[in-house]
Amino acid sequence: MGRRIGIAGIVVLLLVQWARAELREFRLPDGRSIRAEIVSFSAGKVALKLENGRIKKVPPKIFVEEDQRFIKEWAMLDAFRNPAFFKISSQKNLVEKWKEELESNVSYGSGNVEKENIGEMKFEKFAYKLTLENRNAIPVENIEVEYCIFCKEKGKGHWRKNAAWFKKAKKGSVTIEKLPAKKKKTVETDPVVVGRQEITGDIYNGRTGGGFEKIGAEVEGIWVRVTVTTPDGQKAVRELFSPDTLEGKYAWPTK
Repeated sequence: MGRRIGIAGIVVLLLVQWARAELREFRLPDGRSIRAEIVSFSAGKVALKLENGRIKKVPPKIFVEEDQRFIKEWAMLDAFRNPAFFKISSQKNLVEKWKEELESNVSYGSGNVEKENIGEMKFEKFAYKLTLENRNAIPVENIEVEYCIFCKEKGKGHWRKNAAWFKKAKKGSVTIEKLPAKKKKTVETDPVVVGRQEITGDIYNGRTGGGFEKIGAEVEGIWVRVTVTTPDGQKAVRELFSPDTLEGKYAWPTK
């Protein structure tokens, strides 16, 4: 029993030390200071929880400039973390579509070689519009938007043309220096190309009626990472998966 109490005491001590680590010394221009933890920031005032547990709301300007900057950065990250006040959304848009005929050479006994149509490829180019909406009363700065668009193959067969156009994962990033209060900004991803190939003719000698093959590639979804970094290196990260079922299915590509 004594050992259990000892372990519990250590846990409590660690929790107390962790709680104290949240306290910061806020200094006033006249040299005085208080130790407190920031609880919230709204209506131009910061709510501080003092060491005695009391909550005090004061304007940040009563403190020295360094502490004013700290409060501003804390408020910016706190505002960014709240999905209700900083909204991230995506919309997939069709940019372009086209098709190409597929042909195959047919050799005749006379030695002539002619091309015959054996099917077609239908291409679609998609891009996502990513919208960041800052509903807070303070601006959010230094925003990095990273994204990865995932595509997958379906069907059976092999591509009749060079399939280098098809990428299973497409990465990109956009930097937004500042998003003012009560404003939103929309950025667009780089496009991805997917397609469908249908073979309705003879896939061996080019004559119609000799075979059938269908293979395709489609956009599976997008994973978005939005990171805000303060001047002193503090970071907050938000993520968006569209559709939601994409979450946990892939690891973030390293290349």
